[in-house]
Amino acid sequence: MAGQLGIGGAQLEIVAHGLTAVLATWLGLMVLTRSGRAAGARSFVLLAALLTAWSLAIMVERLTSDASVAAALRSAEDFAAFLLPAAVLHVALNLAVEGRRSGSQQAALLASYALCAAMAVAAVLFPDQRFAVTPPHFELPGVPGAVFGWAWIAARILIFGGALYWIAQSLRVAGGDVGRRRQLYAALATVFVGTLGGALRILPGVADSDPWIGVSLVTLAMVLAAYAVFAQGLFLAPEVAGRAFAYTVLLGLGVSLFIGLIIGLERVTHEVLRVDLPVVTALALVVTIALLGPATERLRDVLRGRSPRDRAYDRLLHAMGEEVITAQRPEGAVEPALARLTRIFQLSGAAVMDRDERVVGSSGRPATEDPLALRLPLQHRDREVGSVQFGRKRNGLPFTPNEIELLKLAAGYLASALQL
Repeated sequence: MAGQLGIGGAQLEIVAHGLTAVLATWLGLMVLTRSGRAAGARSFVLLAALLTAWSLAIMVERLTSDASVAAALRSAEDFAAFLLPAAVLHVALNLAVEGRRSGSQQAALLASYALCAAMAVAAVLFPDQRFAVTPPHFELPGVPGAVFGWAWIAARILIFGGALYWIAQSLRVAGGDVGRRRQLYAALATVFVGTLGGALRILPGVADSDPWIGVSLVTLAMVLAAYAVFAQGLFLAPEVAGRAFAYTVLLGLGVSLFIGLIIGLERVTHEVLRVDLPVVTALALVVTIALLGPATERLRDVLRGRSPRDRAYDRLLHAMGEEVITAQRPEGAVEPALARLTRIFQLSGAAVMDRDERVVGSSGRPATEDPLALRLPLQHRDREVGSVQFGRKRNGLPFTPNEIELLKLAAGYLASALQL
């Protein structure tokens, strides 16, 4: 393969896969440890694990001189790659759907996993059979290998297309919830870029001559995916979600470049000094331990602002054990929460007032004098701190007892934010 790609193409492919593996590992662990219970987090961790396995398998396969190792890794590469479309659809549906999936969505997800899992197992059981367009490839009785290869390519693109379709459908009903729309736009961009990269990686022609192009787009899609998952299920103001995304991207790319620099310097040191000791790696570990804290603090300062008030607020958050980069002012949580409640319950609007009836935050146009509206007091530790007005439902029906109970729970959240 290296001979076919040429030295430049082979090196670019390895670098692209290296960045993908580093970012997938780092972001997967970040999501697992910080947002493990959020909707979509587990499917994202599965996606990150598959991308890591896929990239590492290809890297070692390209670099090893052992034919048996290369053959085993080729099976691992196909196994991970064939499961990726179903994992992408799973993540997309978790991000796009609030509540239960529809029958068609659930059927599409199960069918995707069944098909992808069957092809992945077949790749392991029949390592000598290539499910590709160009020969030598797998053939069924009466079905040419090229036809089977194109059908498998079309099936994967169709799965990716389904993910794009359902995210786009969710955008249509996102309404005025800015945070939700930004989340869905990020998810749409992620799947689109990933689909384009995946298509370039599996279509004959570009996949054979310049595979690094498709892999680079997959790497970019992995970066974009971080924002969509971190924001999922959180009442984050748009500027906070954007700041968390910028922090994730910058730190992730910095880590990737740092690791690449270490590998390059280690190789140069080995060739120049002719020693097998990991001199550069050992020194890099010391530098990382010494500078990681100040470097991340500096990045937070750049993203959050450097005023004395901001730094004092950050120190308070540190003392309380809070996550600084995703922290937001309590008053900043009111309007995103109202926007989400308005969308989920299909209300005409909602507004929060303090004890002096001043509007603290609002979404939509809640009517103050409407018999079908719902007004609830905001209680915090048996003390009334304000009230919330939920506008009528768009279908014109009164609130059910279950809906009122849920809105009372939401009012408790709003009361805590207002009191803080």
